[in-house]
Order: sequence, then structure tokens, then C-alpha cells
Amino acid sequence: MKLLIPSYGHGVASIRTLKLSTSLVALCNKCGVGIMASTIEVFLCYAQEDEGAMRELTIHLGVLKRQGYLTVWHDREIAPGTEWKHEIDEHLNSANIILLLISQYFVDSDYCYLVQMEQAVQRHERGQACVIPVILRPVYYEKTPFARLQPLPSSRKPVLGSGWPNRDEAFYDVAEGIRKAAEKLLKNLQQAQ
Repeated sequence: MKLLIPSYGHGVASIRTLKLSTSLVALCNKCGVGIMASTIEVFLCYAQEDEGAMRELTIHLGVLKRQGYLTVWHDREIAPGTEWKHEIDEHLNSANIILLLISQYFVDSDYCYLVQMEQAVQRHERGQACVIPVILRPVYYEKTPFARLQPLPSSRKPVLGSGWPNRDEAFYDVAEGIRKAAEKLLKNLQQAQ
């Protein structure tokens, strides 16, 4: 069980996540102390060539992070000296939502496609995570293992394609879809308690 605690340091608000026992959360809720018992952990899986788009998406998810809906993790958060493969596997295996940032670079990357995407789809099939393909660039993906999953943007128009007046509108659509998925997962987690 996780507890979100606002923390303020150097004039910046952030959220710290602490692990709690189920009984402590139940006791706090029974006493009228409102606790968000869980937060949705989002894992971003992307090709290095799409790092700029990944960072833009992370910024568009900022409000949801501040509201405590979710935390976002990507490989650029790995600290120097850390065993990177272990760190990625740990987050990929604990994430509630896994975003596959789809582009020709993603599909061409052995690590993204053959390792991370395969692991994500397996967790999705077992009901352990919600995998959401985010179509960044025009690319053929119809015969891929994730093609049967509902992608974002909702129109299926690539975020970086010519079908949007600007990127912000495309990323807004993606963020709204992620919010809906996070709310659904939070509701399911709360009902399971």
C-alpha cells in the first residue's frame, strides 16, 4: 500500500510515496483521515530518438502528478552508478500503466520492441498492468502485439504528425486518456480494498 504525502522543500511542492500496511490505511480511513491509498505508477517506454517527445509528454502529465493521480518514471531517472537493466526491470514490473511511445524508432529498436514491449504486453495479458500505445509518429504497427490495444491519441493520429494543429493539442488528448485510465485503475484498487 502506498501513501502520498506532500512535501515542501526549497519552495517546491513534491509528492513522496511511502509504503503502508493495509490495516493502517483502513484505520486512518475509518477515523475520517482521508488517505489516497494508492497512486498509479506510469512507466514510459520509448526509443532514444523520441526523448524530446517523451519529455513533452511528461510535462503534460505534470498536473496529474501534482494532483496525486500518478507518478511517472523513465530511464533518464536512473542515478549514475546504478545497474540500469535492473532498475528498468524493477519499474517495468511494478508500473500500473505502461506507455509505449510508438514510432519507427521504437519498432526498430531491439530493446524497446523485443524486451520492454514483450514484457509489457505479457503483464497486460496477465492483468498486472494496463499497456497504452501512444502513437508518436506515422508508422506501420497493424501486425504488432500491441495493435489490438486502444491507442492514444484517441483519434489515432500520430502526435508528431500533420493531423494536429499543434503538439500541445495532441499531448492534451494523450494526457486526458491517461487520466481516464488512471481514474479507472484507482477506482478498481479502492474497490479491491
